Amino acid sequence: MAWIAELDAVSAKRPPVRVPLRGNVPATPRLLRLLDTAPIQRLRGVRQMGQADLVYPGAVHSRFEHSLGTYDLMRRMLAQLLEGASGRLLREDDLRCLLVAALCHDVGHYPFSHTLEGIAPLPRHEERTRRILLRDPQVVEVLRGDWRVDPERVAAVVDESVPLRAASDLRLRELLSGPLNPDRLDYLERDSHHAGVPYGRAIDSERLMGAIAFAPDGIRLGVSPKGVSAVETLIFASYLMYRELYWHHTVRAAQAMVRRAVTEALRLGELDLDELADQDDGGALARLRACPNAATTDLVGRVTGSGRRLYRRVWTGSLQAAADTGNAFLQAIAGADYWEQVAVCTQACRGLAAGVPDHALLVDVAGQGKELFFEVPVIDGGSRTTADPEVSLLAPSLARNFDRQAKRVQVLALPEHVADFRRHLGLAALGPEPGTGPGPGIEPRPGVAPRTGMRPTRTRGGGGATKADGTEGARREAAQRRAPHAEPNQAEMAQGEAAGAAQADTAPIDVARTEAAAAEHAPVRRRSRTRPSGGGG
Repeated sequence: MAWIAELDAVSAKRPPVRVPLRGNVPATPRLLRLLDTAPIQRLRGVRQMGQADLVYPGAVHSRFEHSLGTYDLMRRMLAQLLEGASGRLLREDDLRCLLVAALCHDVGHYPFSHTLEGIAPLPRHEERTRRILLRDPQVVEVLRGDWRVDPERVAAVVDESVPLRAASDLRLRELLSGPLNPDRLDYLERDSHHAGVPYGRAIDSERLMGAIAFAPDGIRLGVSPKGVSAVETLIFASYLMYRELYWHHTVRAAQAMVRRAVTEALRLGELDLDELADQDDGGALARLRACPNAATTDLVGRVTGSGRRLYRRVWTGSLQAAADTGNAFLQAIAGADYWEQVAVCTQACRGLAAGVPDHALLVDVAGQGKELFFEVPVIDGGSRTTADPEVSLLAPSLARNFDRQAKRVQVLALPEHVADFRRHLGLAALGPEPGTGPGPGIEPRPGVAPRTGMRPTRTRGGGGATKADGTEGARREAAQRRAPHAEPNQAEMAQGEAAGAAQADTAPIDVARTEAAAAEHAPVRRRSRTRPSGGGG
């Protein structure tokens, strides 16, 4: 049976590495040499959750800590597989390759976690990881000399866009990034722990580990029937963590502001792309603060300066709602890539009033391209998976809810311009302000018609009656109801809705001008649509 020293328990001769949640991680000499390379040490200064500490103060842990946690979970998964029949499918060189891949899977991550992904031409962080594994002389020396693994093979396992040399390596890629991967298991639990929320800590990891085995195809990782409920806890934890933590509206607002700050610096040539990618969070912030353009200075100061001066929501709703509202602005941004969204927002700023800065309006799309679909084989002699209704009703249901409820569009603005943009873009008539009731894209309660504001009301005689908010008088009444409970700028917004929503001065979105502006804003040729929004991972 294949075995390597890293799979042994902690040795008294080698002090372990102590990692929160995982405890003592056995530390072999070659593990320590790999940890000491510059690309992995950089991860000490890259926060795992970006700007999430603005909402969850404890969420200041690093990608370095997460990488060690992922390594240890991979180590435990391999030890579990080797104890059963699945062990015959793993060779010693497979074990070394997988442990290195688990530890190094995030070395190409940008500063600020996933915030910068989606800004073309920044490559995916997996692509940068591959380049580091192949080109960094320190890393290459340790991989070849100490771990006796081929950097090309490790890079292909990490970056799914690279063809594999051998079909059997698909098994390794499945272990690293399939549905039951140690990366996901670690970041859900670790991020939950540091953020102080319970969602990611409800995963039944011990039962899941005890139930894993390779499916009959020898490639996919599955579970025995007793592990189905453990898989369901993983799916549910993922759903809640994305909806309540990773895509929290305030966290996403801060990320959108940092993203636009970087965008302006790149567009004006004040920031070097490769230099930025090699920085940790502190180094990247120092370079952003040194940029002379007013937009970057203002945005960075609002997120990281004294006080928390974040943008406020003009409108929020599901991805589908944004496309279905019939509103020209929302339809323009719903199917646009990042640079097109920047151009549409810039056009809206210039059409609002003289003196409004081009960065006064931002758009954030959470979940575009992200899927929550876990199809884990159930190893019971058949061909069933957790996607089959007779196995689990929870998995497909959560996948549908994820698409309908968790994926959100936010239109954000400087606080002093929120009410103006709501009127200018025709968003005042689409529903209540954020935080005051069910908005567009939120599943209405029984009896509430979507987008029309129709809601059941009780007459004095006690009988049920339906009253539309579509008239001017009803709008005024709704505004008066909301104003006493509104946030500081929402009382004004509510009054503005009552006075002017019926005759919104919406500027039509000029498609030709938008495309021209997108080309003007993009620092280089745009390569792709907006990439998946990140969370943990």
